[in-house]
Amino acid sequence: MVSAIWSMGFNAGWAEEPTPRSVTIETVPGRLLFSPDSVLVKPGEMLRLTVKNHGPVVCNFVICGEGAGNWTQVADLVIDLGASMLARNFDPGPPLVTHGTGLIRPGEEVTLDWRAPQQEGVYPFLSSVPGHVPLMHGEFLVTSKSVGISNLHYRYFEGKWDGVPDVSDLKPIASGVLPGNLIDFDAIPGLKAHLDGRKPGMQSALEIGANVHVPLKSDYTFALASDVPAKLVISHTEVVTHDGTRDVTRFGKVELGAPEPTTELPWMQLLLISNGELKTPGLKWRGAAGSANLSVAKPHVITPDEIPFAATLPMPDASALALAVALQNDLNYCFDPDTLAVRYAWAGGYVDARPVENDGSGRWNGNALPLGEIIPLGAESTFPLRIGRLAEDAPEVRYLGHSTAPGEPLSLMFQVGDYAVSQKVSISGPEHTVTYTFHIEPAPAPGVQIVFSANPDEVEVSTPHGFARNGIAVLTQPEKDAPVVVQLRPSRAER
Repeated sequence: MVSAIWSMGFNAGWAEEPTPRSVTIETVPGRLLFSPDSVLVKPGEMLRLTVKNHGPVVCNFVICGEGAGNWTQVADLVIDLGASMLARNFDPGPPLVTHGTGLIRPGEEVTLDWRAPQQEGVYPFLSSVPGHVPLMHGEFLVTSKSVGISNLHYRYFEGKWDGVPDVSDLKPIASGVLPGNLIDFDAIPGLKAHLDGRKPGMQSALEIGANVHVPLKSDYTFALASDVPAKLVISHTEVVTHDGTRDVTRFGKVELGAPEPTTELPWMQLLLISNGELKTPGLKWRGAAGSANLSVAKPHVITPDEIPFAATLPMPDASALALAVALQNDLNYCFDPDTLAVRYAWAGGYVDARPVENDGSGRWNGNALPLGEIIPLGAESTFPLRIGRLAEDAPEVRYLGHSTAPGEPLSLMFQVGDYAVSQKVSISGPEHTVTYTFHIEPAPAPGVQIVFSANPDEVEVSTPHGFARNGIAVLTQPEKDAPVVVQLRPSRAER
């Protein structure tokens, strides 16, 4: 490990400094990106940053003074350094850049102690190596404001409705205050008795109200998972509607916050309707506060009762909107829509999604943790399948989402240049062999190369549709409507 611990000023007297909060920031393998790209910090808080370079090229890590747009000026300042830029580690220094690590080579990590300023605001960080700046940047969001929800109230109604009703003029059967700052239906006194005592043919409606605390002005994406019809309204704006389809997450976006503190907080209304049970819905947000839970959601240690099962969760070594997929026989995998790659698999339980602050991820409530042994899959590239002549630039790849059919593996769907590609993942055998099945439409013309690549230090690649060596598989032309298959077996050194 390379160590570059910075002294952050003279400590008068003998008072001990508080223990720094550990935060790890990593480069995303195969992409010029930092993860996480947003870290929430209290004014004056000390962070011990560990910056890990997983990429194939050298980078650095510098922190700017307050100002959301400051990172855009760094590239020009680096160019102005001229012949001295390499000797200066591509760091233009003060006043724009306040802290830096020096160069971080592939496979290295550097530690940096940084005390957040007392002034609230946005403090960008980036790799200032030429060519990195447009993508490899993020921000420390320094604020003393509380984040999440507070002043939780509930109102319970009964009646007959077509769809989710407007309850503003209805008289509740029961109402009260909820403790804490997470939505939890188990904390509502008498809710089960009301549901059990409901007259035949009547429906239940439950309204949850709360104040919303946001640290900085931003677009906030809300994710709502519910087993019954529901809607989320924030300050009179309907943000998310849910039809009650089980294990499906619906998303909505709204701008919240103000440049200056205000006395009026946004008000949130969550309304659910049911003919049977009312379970605590899953509710999360993502914005200038990073990603955070707003409810206790479903069981924190999640055990899927249907296979395949997929949930959007912040996962280690992946983005906050990664997809955790459960397969048969306690085998699972993590797909990251940011890197467009299956990051890893694991054998064991599904995930422990209990909120954990300060777990080093930089995320507000930490990562959901795989419950089992990690199986590395050699995911180095943003999308492992290359379609097209190798002498030409790689086509643009876009993730289109995923789909499931009863009893069928989940399909990950991509647009790869002019091709539509679906990818299915299965895991089998005591060796935990991972099989990728790719369907490509339209079928590539003769002479168009189809190449798969992975890190040979982590997996052995094979295919029945071509030949493979050192992590590279060259695939033969598939017949019409036929898939191509690649198999990955964890290397012995990794098992």
